[in-house]
Amino acid sequence: MAWLGKITALILTYNRKDILARCLNATLAQIEPPDEIIVLDNGSTDGTGEFLREAGLLSQVALYRMPENVGPAAGTETLFRLAMERGSDWLWFMDDDTIPEPDALRELKCAFAENFRRVEDVGFLRSLVVFPNGKPYDLPPVDTRRQRGESAVWADRLDAGLVRIRWCQLNSILIPRNTILQVGSVSPIFYFAGEDTEFTVRVTDVLPGYLVGKSHATHLKAVSGAFSSVTEPNPDRIGLGRYYYRNNVYLRWRCYSFRRVLLYVAKSLWDAVRALGAKSRPWYRCGTILYGLASGFVFAIRLRRAGVRAARSDSRPSPVQLSGARSVAL
Repeated sequence: MAWLGKITALILTYNRKDILARCLNATLAQIEPPDEIIVLDNGSTDGTGEFLREAGLLSQVALYRMPENVGPAAGTETLFRLAMERGSDWLWFMDDDTIPEPDALRELKCAFAENFRRVEDVGFLRSLVVFPNGKPYDLPPVDTRRQRGESAVWADRLDAGLVRIRWCQLNSILIPRNTILQVGSVSPIFYFAGEDTEFTVRVTDVLPGYLVGKSHATHLKAVSGAFSSVTEPNPDRIGLGRYYYRNNVYLRWRCYSFRRVLLYVAKSLWDAVRALGAKSRPWYRCGTILYGLASGFVFAIRLRRAGVRAARSDSRPSPVQLSGARSVAL
């Protein structure tokens, strides 16, 4: 298959060097590998850079490091910006705990080449991601929208193994450069949780996005289910609930109806009550949820008035390049 354009694999990592090595090895082992791999170390403290150097992987990737953890949203946006600056035509993004199958990228490329004539015809192509036990991981919702008097368009390429989706997480997702130029990048202001949903919703507002049934990847998430300040076992992560609940208020306002916002608030208030029964830090858990809900309405009004692009912040630090590989060395 003749392919036009440079594909850059983008991997965001934080304090998971062993899993990162598995992700990198799987990316390097692709039947049709990307033209280059960029890894962004989001302020790790576990010696990620040294580990990659000792493993002999630095000669095969372009490694950048943030001086501090800026959160997954800003980290992803930084990776997108680096790829664009390095002249990438296609961005293949994944977290460090995503393990693509050997033909994952090839199937994404085939899905485009066999179904579309121009990059302007598609917003993104996303692999089918599963847990290690084979069960689907965060299966994206089908795009059920339709024009008045017409059928829904979700099955417009079903015979080719593609399903049109409304949004998805950014795990093994192939994004044309044109998409970033047209709708913008991931917004750093979300910090944690929901930045991928907001970005892909913004994309599918103007361009179709597809789940590619033949492209597979495994997600090594240790615990299934959504984040919750009620049950989060890591005390350092409980406070992330203020972003999780805030962003979810906005996303329901953005994607659904005010009724859905109220239903989410009711559910979250129940979470706050349940948090008081937690064995560790009950009041902190409860307060985090309540703060997130309250700030969610301010956040939603701010974004609805100013727009996501206008509300973004450029005060975060810049990445430092630690290795300069420009293409994979197989």
